[in-house]
Amino acid sequence: MRAAFSVPWFLVFSIAACVPLRLSASEPDWASLTLRDVEAIHADIEANHPGPHNILDPTFNQQEAIAYQRAMAWVEKVSDYSGYFWTLRGYLASFNDDHVNISPTKKAPVLPSRWPGFLTAFDGHGQQVVVTRLDNAPVPLGAALISCDGVPAQILADRNVAAFTTTWSLESSRREVGWRLFTDMDNPFIQRPRRCFFLVDHHSQTVQLRWRRISASEMQKYEFVARQHHVESIGLRVFPDGMRWLSLSGFDGAPGSAEAQALTRAITALKQNRDIILSSSRFVLDLRGNSGGSSDWSRQIAEIIWGRKAVEAVPVTKEIDWRASPGNVDMVSKEWRQLQLSPDTSQDMKTFVSRVVSGMRKALQSGSVYWAESDESQEGKSPSRFFPLVHPTIFLVTDGSCASACLDAVDLWRALGAVQVGRETSADTLYMDERTDLLPSGLIMLRLPMKVYRGRLRGSNIPWEPVYHYDGDMRDTRTIASWIAHLPLSAEARKRP
Repeated sequence: MRAAFSVPWFLVFSIAACVPLRLSASEPDWASLTLRDVEAIHADIEANHPGPHNILDPTFNQQEAIAYQRAMAWVEKVSDYSGYFWTLRGYLASFNDDHVNISPTKKAPVLPSRWPGFLTAFDGHGQQVVVTRLDNAPVPLGAALISCDGVPAQILADRNVAAFTTTWSLESSRREVGWRLFTDMDNPFIQRPRRCFFLVDHHSQTVQLRWRRISASEMQKYEFVARQHHVESIGLRVFPDGMRWLSLSGFDGAPGSAEAQALTRAITALKQNRDIILSSSRFVLDLRGNSGGSSDWSRQIAEIIWGRKAVEAVPVTKEIDWRASPGNVDMVSKEWRQLQLSPDTSQDMKTFVSRVVSGMRKALQSGSVYWAESDESQEGKSPSRFFPLVHPTIFLVTDGSCASACLDAVDLWRALGAVQVGRETSADTLYMDERTDLLPSGLIMLRLPMKVYRGRLRGSNIPWEPVYHYDGDMRDTRTIASWIAHLPLSAEARKRP
């Protein structure tokens, strides 16, 4: 059987021979600390990332070398934590891969936040407009940004935001992070806007920006408005019109986590309501706010709704190459031991991880760079497709936060016939399944992929576009449900009473 799963990245492992530094009460030597962490990232990529040996990605090493040299040049300018953080962020953003990333530990200082009293966001036409503000902000909601300090709005966003994020070419990414243009988190490698021009009611308005501090919790409130970010509680509900709706705002695979427990309860409810769902005309799978985790969940859900035979008949990636490094073998082995004790993890997932561990160990022992995970269940068989003859129309709601295992869900469910609605998803490269390493400073966790897809049907950094695009507020569940209730049904669903 094909185990098209993404392994959860809940385990934390340190880079070999890297002991976290103890920061003294006095200000540390930030340049030296940054240098050590940049070198550790560079070494970890060489040791564990599939890219350095991937002949189908011939520019990987050159691009990594350029990014590394740029980061090394920035090291000389680092004098505080902000410079340290943005050097690392800029280094990894150059990979244009959300699975190559960093996150601060609890030991890290908090970056200060400032803003001018308003935030802009990209609309569906590439225009940056004011979407949230203080009551006394100098510009109204809906004001469109023209330029700042003589720099056109788009170029300014490219310089100050795109250089430190990934997949900027996607509409979903610009919607997700475009709000950062009018935030200041002490990035020493950009110039903060001072004087901007906006279009207000067909007239140009000049605004002298007055930057002020804002707490992280307050900024998050405005950020969520700008992104239209919404996270529903995981679970099955019934709307007044009888439409059933399964909210799946995360796919955390960590054994015992609150999210995993909520998903287990949701799957139980789905099983109990399966007959009612399949006799209805509409059913909704809501992935808003889901940024990934383990694709084991989406497969379990698919087998309940469509049946195991239908799921196994879906075309899959022909082959996956796992980087067979000592570090990766150690990571997956430790994960396998934890998964054996988890009641929330399916037996398919446990079997799959066991096979990965065994295969990677054999590849490592033989001196192979990769272990090739192939579809053993399809050997000697001709391609086939199986789908239930009668079914409701299953609508799949997505937004721009859908990445990693969430994209795996969209891949699978769309192939089974689900109709995607809402907004464009995020995207991922062919490098997947993260390992997590603590950098020598102890301030940052590094995330790197361990495997590379071969022949995946969805290409590298290609998002899913909805069949029906929703232009309204993605936080308004009731209105979205009403909109879905009026969308066309499939031929089978139209036969329902």
